[in-house]
Amino acid sequence: MSAFSLGGPGPGCSVSRVRRLLAGELPDAERARLEEHLGGCARCQVTRRELEAERRALEAALPFPAFATGVAERLAAPGRDRRAKPPASLRRFAPLALAA
Repeated sequence: MSAFSLGGPGPGCSVSRVRRLLAGELPDAERARLEEHLGGCARCQVTRRELEAERRALEAALPFPAFATGVAERLAAPGRDRRAKPPASLRRFAPLALAA
């Protein structure tokens, strides 16, 4: 008699672990176990592809060099009131920067 699955994640499935793998935050042993798990888990493979697509979309929407240049220019501006709101051109990137 075989067991049936209710469609939930397997014991090795974890979106946060896949996210940490892509960010290079896992210790070697855990990274190796997760990469082995990814080899046979369709659910985690989909998660990985979605996270990689999300990262590419964020990088396309907010190229880091342009963001870093804008921040550096604002910080270096003479007489800048540190309590002042950033200009509208930078405020539109704030939610994306926080999400990163």
